[in-house]
Amino acid sequence: GKLYLISGADGSNMRTITGDVPGETLGFDTTNLGDVDGDGKTDFLVTSAYSAINGWHAGRVLVIAGE
Repeated sequence: GKLYLISGADGSNMRTITGDVPGETLGFDTTNLGDVDGDGKTDFLVTSAYSAINGWHAGRVLVIAGE
């Protein structure tokens, strides 16, 4: 699957992230983390509930730096 980060200001696609394996449910859950890295931009947490990269349906969590 794919995850699209859409600008709240103008609706443009800021970034597209493609999943690594079929059926991993990239974007199963997302949340705003605030400014984790101190650059003044909002960062996000994204999950892949069924990612199997490191084991059978181990899941994966990504922290995405804001732009």
